[in-house]
Amino acid sequence: MAITVYTSNGKVLTNSANDKWLKKKAGFVMDASNATYITGQYGDIFVTWQSPSYPDTYNGNGKQYILVNNNDSLIGDTAMLMYSNTSMNGGPEAISQSNMRELGTSTGVLSNNVAQAGGYGIYLQWAFGKSVTIEQIQAYMANVSITILD
Repeated sequence: MAITVYTSNGKVLTNSANDKWLKKKAGFVMDASNATYITGQYGDIFVTWQSPSYPDTYNGNGKQYILVNNNDSLIGDTAMLMYSNTSMNGGPEAISQSNMRELGTSTGVLSNNVAQAGGYGIYLQWAFGKSVTIEQIQAYMANVSITILD
């Protein structure tokens, strides 16, 4: 595993609070630990993540993602990962439905965010159909992570 260690004038830069080396972050990781589970429109259940710093109309077009889905099988009618402007209002596709339904580890690139205004991109959201419960999704999400690489 490669690690980027930051240096200045030949000296390793460290965090003064804990004396650890400063390392490059891998990217925005979305998993059960940092998701908000809600019931959205028409009874569908959405798993939503607020990005750490993505601006209004964030466009991840071409950014690489890694999807790890270690479940035995899929649940519900899983939809695409969407750029969103709230925790309940999905928008343009970020990762296609077929890619979100893959089991195991897969990689790809984010789609173009075609939304011109209204905050789409501040949130990313994965929708599940009406046939599953919040409890089933919470159990399912314990074995899923999506990383958007910097």
